[in-house]
Amino acid sequence: MPSIEDVAKLARVSPATVSNVLNQTRPVREDTRKRVLEAVKRLNYRPNEIARSLKRKKTKSVGVIVPSISNPFYPSIVRGIEELLATRGYSILLYNTDRERTKELKAIETFFEKQVDGVVFASASLAINTSYITTLRNNGVAVVAFDQRLDDPGVDVVTVDNVQGGYIGARYLIELGHSRIAFVSGPLSRLTRRHRFDGYKKALSECGVILNEYLLRISVNEEEIANGNYEFENGYLQTLSLLKLPQHKRPTAIFAINDLTAIGCLKALQESGIDVPGEISLVGYDDIPLAGFVTPGLTTIVQPKYEMGRIAAQLLLERMEGNYLEGEGRIRVLEPRLSIRQSTARAASHASL
Repeated sequence: MPSIEDVAKLARVSPATVSNVLNQTRPVREDTRKRVLEAVKRLNYRPNEIARSLKRKKTKSVGVIVPSISNPFYPSIVRGIEELLATRGYSILLYNTDRERTKELKAIETFFEKQVDGVVFASASLAINTSYITTLRNNGVAVVAFDQRLDDPGVDVVTVDNVQGGYIGARYLIELGHSRIAFVSGPLSRLTRRHRFDGYKKALSECGVILNEYLLRISVNEEEIANGNYEFENGYLQTLSLLKLPQHKRPTAIFAINDLTAIGCLKALQESGIDVPGEISLVGYDDIPLAGFVTPGLTTIVQPKYEMGRIAAQLLLERMEGNYLEGEGRIRVLEPRLSIRQSTARAASHASL
């Protein structure tokens, strides 16, 4: 493989001049520039991109952190990030944390070692706290968060209006005549979950529907299983507990915190001989690909996942390439929408209205 010295020898210039031509760091006479480029072409010389990038303190790489790659919600976002960055010559380093604090911190350390130009992340445990964000930014690393809000006012954020999403889902069930609407979720430690729960409560309050505490199934502990079964299992087990309620207290509808949880709910209902939606309606959240393939098809709240990734990447590019130098962080809030499938129906005539 030819070296920069080989190019310099053939072009009758110094290695420094070759470097100046390739990196466009200093003016070079036109005839010299042409000789260098001709030598590069003849030798099929491919400069070491990493070495060149380090020299100019750019690696053209971006770190991406997701809390659970087994959750189909995240790959669509990552694809949006990756595809837009690729158009500008950036590659991504993907780090899956399995919702573990130690893995999140390890990811940040790894990105420091790799000298990435930017970081895009969704944090589950919020271990990526303000001090880490500040350290990244002080070292010239652009930072964008997605699917969450941060305390750091200098970080760009891309998220969905989850309060509105929770409201839309609960309001739709109420309009179908349901009043005993269960809410099934993992711990509300994540802001996105709390916001969805807030939207659920807002819809019930506006419509004069009593919020029955016994219909809330919000787990306290969340230990992400390596194969990603936590969401499924939580939905499954919480639904079985709901079915133990007396008939007059049993829900006529379930609003699940996300589609994976809803699919766990669906499995429990079907195994228990419950007709969905004849006896109990079911609504999920996210609109993952599987939502349209289960039977019955899952009514769900659609999040524009791919668009979220593209916007996050665009904000990051503007930071990395110096097109946005303001200290104030930008917030982009996308609107959710309802996708009605076969898992919901009007409440049975015996349901409380």
